[in-house]
Amino acid sequence: MIEMLLEDCGKGQRAANRTAMALSIAGALSGIALLALSGWFLTGAAIAGAGGLVAVRGFNYLLPSAAIRMLAITRTLSRYGERLIGHKAALQTLAQLRPALFLQLAKREPQALFAERSGDIAARLGSDVDRIENDLVHRLGKPANWWSALAGTCGVVAMGGLAWLPWLVALALLRWLPLYFARERMLALSGQLAESLSALRADYTDYARASADIAIYGLGQRVAHSLNETAKAHDDARLQSTRIEAMVQSGQTALTGVMLAAMFLLADAPAPLLALGALAALGAAETWGQLVMGDLRETERADAIVRLEALLALPVRTVEDETPISAAPTLEFVSGNSRLIVGPGERLLLDGPSGAGKTRLAAMLGGLRVDAPETLLIDGIDARTLPLDILQQISAPAMQEPGLIAGSVADNLRMARPGISEADMWQALDTACASDFVRELPDGLCQWLGESGARLSGGQQRRIALARALLAKRPWLVLDEPSEGLDAETEARLIDQLDRWLACSNTGLILISHRPMMAALAVKRLQIGNR
Repeated sequence: MIEMLLEDCGKGQRAANRTAMALSIAGALSGIALLALSGWFLTGAAIAGAGGLVAVRGFNYLLPSAAIRMLAITRTLSRYGERLIGHKAALQTLAQLRPALFLQLAKREPQALFAERSGDIAARLGSDVDRIENDLVHRLGKPANWWSALAGTCGVVAMGGLAWLPWLVALALLRWLPLYFARERMLALSGQLAESLSALRADYTDYARASADIAIYGLGQRVAHSLNETAKAHDDARLQSTRIEAMVQSGQTALTGVMLAAMFLLADAPAPLLALGALAALGAAETWGQLVMGDLRETERADAIVRLEALLALPVRTVEDETPISAAPTLEFVSGNSRLIVGPGERLLLDGPSGAGKTRLAAMLGGLRVDAPETLLIDGIDARTLPLDILQQISAPAMQEPGLIAGSVADNLRMARPGISEADMWQALDTACASDFVRELPDGLCQWLGESGARLSGGQQRRIALARALLAKRPWLVLDEPSEGLDAETEARLIDQLDRWLACSNTGLILISHRPMMAALAVKRLQIGNR
């Protein structure tokens, strides 16, 4: 699936990729020609100088000098253009790939996603996609590698004799020897690098969420030690990978030196042509070696594809019944032999001891869980069998863990639905008893809240989430301990404003609350767990 997504995301960049490839070929060929011509020119000029005044006057240095300048300019412009256009095309492809991957993940069963560490998912969408970018750029240079080998061959042929023989042997050895000895090891190290980086990022994410508790309980040294262990595994894998690359490059350099020596022994052309062929071969061998290094790094791409495919292999909810749900559906809760029907606009309290399954039942209405102890029917259809896109249009949740994004207050409120105006935001904030503290923020609605709303208290986060749920305008409002942490006066004001909002909007309410004042907002009650 990743390959299909890459193909779709890269369709608009095909012309740019072809241009980048052409510029890459031009840059490589001009670089080799520059080396070869410079070698021929300098050697010829030296021989002419040693031949006396007549030879010097007969030597045409103007045309070679002009050609050298032209090749130098062509090489510089081609390389710059190739990097500019090629990297831009790769980045624009990935700019479409990441949202496409995110949309695919959104189709997975939420409960399966929740079983994954959020830091690990972020690492895969970050570093693994970056590794694909490196491969996209490398592929643009592959034609240039082959054209360089052809140009080097032409230069070697000019050396005469059997100079071509060590050249062809060296090309084969430079191409296949490193792959034979290093590819499998690089593949294993690539997996270790990716796994250790994901673990490191996931650990950082988990510890960052608990940073206050870590500081309070003096766990900094223990956390640092734990992170160091994970970081050491990553550093060790990087060190081994770097050593293998260094060994491959050293071997290429040594093999190139042996090749040049053999070519000189077997060649029979004049000195200027020997210099031309040798420098052409040297430049081509360097470019050919880049092909090998790129092939070794393809192991990173292969591993990244496998890791991303593993995410997309998470289960998707399959739906056999496409029966439509009404705009304001009726809910039916089945527990054992008892049934409770809650119609549009009605208010239900889910009551019961902690751990009985109230939050799981409320989350099932939004498609976030499937393991609630009771059965929930929506217009007579089991909620577990309904597609996520339908369930997500039925309820607007404001849970105990608000799930704020790392953005501004306005960014979090706009998640509810498109087209929300500032007037709508302030009205919802007023109803949620959040407008006062938002106005006191330095930047108001534009105030940056940090990761998961870290700049706000828990109660403030819940009220922002409540305002967002009100803005969603869904037929059912799901509230899990909405007044937790509020003083009695603020709680009374919140209850009064919610009561009026529910009545005016004819929105149904599913409420979880242990506070008697808030619980009185509901009319019906469903006992969960022990009676």
